[in-house]
Amino acid sequence: MRKRNIICGVLFIIITLVVIDFSCKKDNIKSSGTSGNSVFSSAEITQAQNAEHIDVVFDKIDNDMDNDIEAVETKNFYGSKKSASSDCVTLTVDHLDTTTWPKVLNLSYTCFDTVTAQHILLSGKIGVTIDTLTGAGKKNWRNFYKRTFTYTNFMIASDSDTLIVNGIRMVYRSGVSQIFSGGLLGPKEFLVVSSKDSILTNNLTIKERFPDSSRIVSRNVLKTRYNKIWYKNSSTNPASSKYVHVISKDSAIFTGAVTGIDARGESYSRKITSPLITIYCPKWPSNIIITSGTITQTINNTDSIKFNYTASANCGTKVSIVKNGKSIFIDRKFTRKLVKWW
Repeated sequence: MRKRNIICGVLFIIITLVVIDFSCKKDNIKSSGTSGNSVFSSAEITQAQNAEHIDVVFDKIDNDMDNDIEAVETKNFYGSKKSASSDCVTLTVDHLDTTTWPKVLNLSYTCFDTVTAQHILLSGKIGVTIDTLTGAGKKNWRNFYKRTFTYTNFMIASDSDTLIVNGIRMVYRSGVSQIFSGGLLGPKEFLVVSSKDSILTNNLTIKERFPDSSRIVSRNVLKTRYNKIWYKNSSTNPASSKYVHVISKDSAIFTGAVTGIDARGESYSRKITSPLITIYCPKWPSNIIITSGTITQTINNTDSIKFNYTASANCGTKVSIVKNGKSIFIDRKFTRKLVKWW
C-alpha cells in the first residue's frame, strides 16, 4: 500500500480494500468442546478449508490488481507505463492521458511475495479496459467508472498450489462522497472519502491442481463493497489544507455472494449473511483482516454451514465454522494446499 499526499480540492482517489489475511501459521483446527468435531466429517473440514483458501487467493489477486491500476490512475495516466505500486509489476497503457476512453491496459507480474514468504508467480495475459459509466460524463471518470479484467490462461503458481484462470471480472464504481470529520485539531482535521463498488465475476473458470489430478471449477461473484478512506490534514498553515492518507483508519464493508461448481462437480453457494467488515492491520498495513461478519455456505442447496469471522492476534483472522451448534476453528490464510475431500 502507498501513502499519498492529497490536496483537498483534488481528492478523488480511493484505495481498494479487499479481504485478505496473509498469515503463514500452520493449520490450527480446534473444536468448541470434546464433541465439537463429531458433527463434521473429515471431508467437510477439508472442503471448508479449500473454500476458504480459494477465497483468500482471489481476494489477494483482486487486491493487487486494483491497487496497481490505481497507481497509474493517481498519475492521471501521464508519463509512465509502469505501475509505481510494486517493482515486480509491469503495466502498459494504450493512451497516456485522461481524455481518450476507453483505455486498454495490460498487466504482467513476476515476484516473490515477502508477506506470505512464498514464491508467487503470476503469469499469462490480463487485459484491463477502463471506461466511464454511461451518462456520468468523461470528466467524472474517477467517480463513475467500469473496470473489466479479462483473464486468459492466467496462472497463479505458489509453493502451495497452481491455479489457471480464464474469464472476466468487472468492478463498477457508482459514486464518491466526501465529508469532514473533527478531531483534536478542529472540525476539518480529517477528510473521509466514501465510495460504493459493485463487483461482478461471471463464470470464471479455474483449473485446480491436486496432487494426483486437476479439476475445473467455476466461480461467480456478485458483491458490493462500501469503502471508507481517511485522510488527515498535515498542513500547519491555517489558510491551506494538505491531506495525507491514514491507512490505519480505513475500512470496508462487503455484502453479496460467491456461487459456482466445486471440484467434485457439486453446486455451492457462499452467501454473506452478516456484512464482512475489514480493516487494515495496524502493525503491518499491507495486511487486511476481517473483524466481523458471517458467510453461510451450502452445497447442492443443502448441508448449511456458517463461517463466522473475527480478528485474532498478530493481525490474523480467525474462522469459526459452525454446524448444528458445534464449532471448529481455523485460521484464514494464503499458505494452504488444496486437498481432495472425495
